[in-house]
Amino acid sequence: MKAAHRPTEILNQITATREIVPNSPGQVHWSIAGLTKSPEMLSSLVQGPYKKKALVPRSPWLPANPLLSPTLLLTVEGNNAHAKWLHKQPDQIRHYVLYYRYGKEWQIEILDSNITARELALYKDGEKLNAVAVKAVDRLGNESDYDAKLN
Repeated sequence: MKAAHRPTEILNQITATREIVPNSPGQVHWSIAGLTKSPEMLSSLVQGPYKKKALVPRSPWLPANPLLSPTLLLTVEGNNAHAKWLHKQPDQIRHYVLYYRYGKEWQIEILDSNITARELALYKDGEKLNAVAVKAVDRLGNESDYDAKLN
């Protein structure tokens, strides 16, 4: 039986799955065609449950060289901290994961490989920026160790 409004049905299924298995690493869709051939479905997912960027799961069965850690540089200027990172093998990188902490609260950003710098406010919601870290991720989901700086 087909759902009267397919995007709503799929969104409800994803929500139900997340409630039943809250620590699940994601969902598997039976067919990608239902997602890519419907602009309404794609828009519903991108604006809804898939709004937040995610990394692909690791593929440990595929051979890969260990990923080197990026080098993080952190400078403070005025009310901002400038985080910049470099990698010796930029062609190996698909994403960078940037971590930063205000007070005791960590925040995470998944960035495309062409983004290698971020400006961060020294204070947010009354809390001081006190740590920044970055790691590299390859196309297979393998992650490097991170480089961290305390502010």
